[in-house]
Amino acid sequence: MYTLPVGSQSRPRFKLTNAPLVLVVAQLKISPIVSVEKFVPEVQERFRHAGFPRYRKDQIPELRVDLGSMPRIETLDRYEFQDKDARTGIVLTPYSIILQTSRYDHFHVFHAQFRTALGVIGDTLKISLRERLGMRFVNAIYPEPAEEIHDYVHEGLLGLNPSSVGVKAWNFQSQFLGGTDVGTLMIKVSGTPGGGFLPPDLTPSTLTLSQIRTGQSPTILDFDHFLEQSADYNSEEVLKLLNDLHTALDRAFLTSVTKGALQKWGYQSLET
Repeated sequence: MYTLPVGSQSRPRFKLTNAPLVLVVAQLKISPIVSVEKFVPEVQERFRHAGFPRYRKDQIPELRVDLGSMPRIETLDRYEFQDKDARTGIVLTPYSIILQTSRYDHFHVFHAQFRTALGVIGDTLKISLRERLGMRFVNAIYPEPAEEIHDYVHEGLLGLNPSSVGVKAWNFQSQFLGGTDVGTLMIKVSGTPGGGFLPPDLTPSTLTLSQIRTGQSPTILDFDHFLEQSADYNSEEVLKLLNDLHTALDRAFLTSVTKGALQKWGYQSLET
């Protein structure tokens, strides 16, 4: 069984006592299982005993792009199993397994929850292939009245300071995409005065969110690290890859924000 290696599980290791995190998501795309609905009662019963008593079923539109075919919109059944506070949910669709949480404390906890999700769904549905694995951190940053977003986010991600050209606030989005030793890392920064606080592909959220300030528009700092690779499904290999994806996300976050921001968010090193 794969376990997190001591001293290297999430380097650089740290914790924020007042993190700007809104949502953390891990998604495993799998070879389609069109008969997924018939397995839901057994999956729901096992999750109910594993600390996820809430259940909901939704239908969502999803853009499907298959090799050799035209893109198309499909309506997917989406089954979600949530903890009692609706802060963490495990989502099952015919194409994917998702773990999402608005209460992220440390990677150890998230990793264990994803192990639970893979164990229950993998054992029940007998998954054959994995197609894509990704982990994503969505942060909402609210500068104080006397501050600017440049006080929190590295200037290389933001472009021109709006005050330098007499603008109160930009409506902007920037995106950076590049390969890593594990997969592909994407960093998105966006600010929409008067707009929403979640990226459109994550809206609306089914979870209870805690980092939202009514009447204020945050700057969204969105990190997505993913590996697109078709391979035989093996839960232990997936868990190892998730750890590798997470390690690079931590490094990207620390590089993308200022020292002053880390201080405000209560940065604590966990290095031993």
